Amino acid sequence: MGNEQVDEQALIAAAKANPQNFGAIYDLYFDRIYAYAYNHTGQHADAEDVTAQAFKQAFENLGRFEWRGVPFGAWLYRITSNIITGQLRKTRPSAPFEEAIETPGGAPTPEEFFLTGERNSELLDLVRQLPDFQRQAIMLRFGQNLSYAEIADSIGRTEGAVKQLIHRGLSTLRHNMAKSAT
Repeated sequence: MGNEQVDEQALIAAAKANPQNFGAIYDLYFDRIYAYAYNHTGQHADAEDVTAQAFKQAFENLGRFEWRGVPFGAWLYRITSNIITGQLRKTRPSAPFEEAIETPGGAPTPEEFFLTGERNSELLDLVRQLPDFQRQAIMLRFGQNLSYAEIADSIGRTEGAVKQLIHRGLSTLRHNMAKSAT
């Protein structure tokens, strides 16, 4: 329960008191929500639409938001996830989240960059094959660095279920990566 939650509570209270203050919440979360939407849709235009819809719904329903000790962002991720699930999955298969995987350390050499990109591409293909909730949990955990509690709130599951989803998803990924390496 660090300063971010205290600041979020103040931002939310200010936005509830005066809707013009919602801009501070938008500024705080826009990049993360857009990246999450893009990682699911794979299209900038779709990610922009989803992001706009998510913030519109959050703004319209801000009065119903109740502080439960979980960051406001978890609520935004849940809204965004519901929009993606409800609208985009009907028209396209799940999309990449290449931007969520970054090369650790400093700038890679061209050779390292190529090899890492090739491995990431294989990993992304394998992640796309995971069941929906496993894929979402893994993307939120490793792509967005959310806690188990935040993920649970975002996808409407318990923390224990989220841990199990991530464990199963990682086990499946390890198995499939080992299988593809042979």
